[in-house]
Amino acid sequence: MVVGTLLPDLVDKPLAVAVGGPFASGRTVAHSLLFAIPAILVFGSVLRRCRGPAVPVVLFAVGYVSHPFLDASVFLLQGTLARDLVEVGFVLWPVGLPADGIFQLLEQLPAIDRAIEAKPRWTARHVPSGARLSRYIRVVELALASAATVLWLADDAPGAEALRDR
Repeated sequence: MVVGTLLPDLVDKPLAVAVGGPFASGRTVAHSLLFAIPAILVFGSVLRRCRGPAVPVVLFAVGYVSHPFLDASVFLLQGTLARDLVEVGFVLWPVGLPADGIFQLLEQLPAIDRAIEAKPRWTARHVPSGARLSRYIRVVELALASAATVLWLADDAPGAEALRDR
């Protein structure tokens, strides 16, 4: 799961630094589901041949797919829907999302139209920003890391013996 969660950044961040240009955002190739799905299938087939059970493949897939969606969730909590749809286009890089078409379709629905207009006000009122948001994020990260550590220890720290043997 750790490898799957980190893989998009391990590929895209160095690519952004080394190549720049269309890759400069740091959310391109490996953050795209068009790359993630084949990567999961290849990793899965290799891992299944080497290890057997499908559990590691599922964990890798959940970690990998959750990364771009959690990156996109930050954008979807901010600003206007039209800008947000453009910002989260990396989930289908290089194709992108048809933001204009989605936005026009949503504008035709009266209830959705009101929600689109109200989104910036709702965000400003309910979603923390700046230093306050950073504190919330750090608390959640610490809580998740602590829970993972407790579960790992409760499961008799699998994998630790391999490190001790070296």
